[in-house]
Amino acid sequence: MKAALAFALALVAGPVAALTPAPACEVDPESQRFYSFGEAPAGAYVLEAWPQQVANGFVATSVHADGAAMQFLHHCPTDQYLIVITPESSEDRVLGRFDDMMTSEQSCTMRQIADEMGALGGFTRMGQGDIGRCDCRAAGLD
Repeated sequence: MKAALAFALALVAGPVAALTPAPACEVDPESQRFYSFGEAPAGAYVLEAWPQQVANGFVATSVHADGAAMQFLHHCPTDQYLIVITPESSEDRVLGRFDDMMTSEQSCTMRQIADEMGALGGFTRMGQGDIGRCDCRAAGLD
């Protein structure tokens, strides 16, 4: 009976594991940089990431590391980005507002999003061209 159950579980686990897609990218939370899956520097601590195309050339990616949530918003045509880092204790409030701003019919700039996230307790960083482009490639925008 135990052998039959083990065999049945092995049959179920095998195909399910095979259907799980590899992550499109990896993120190094320390350097806040994207890498194609398996291409991060040796010894780097990386997190799996599945970027999502948002609209108008933007890609959004969320990861969690060391008690903090990180949200990346990357404008692929210009390579400009916004990173929002918030403690998991305030994640719902900060990233909930982020999601609201992303889905609103009212347009806003990355600077406006950064200011709003900062006012809610998130740490923000804006820049251009130094976080990699794996997220853009994964979303079909590169």
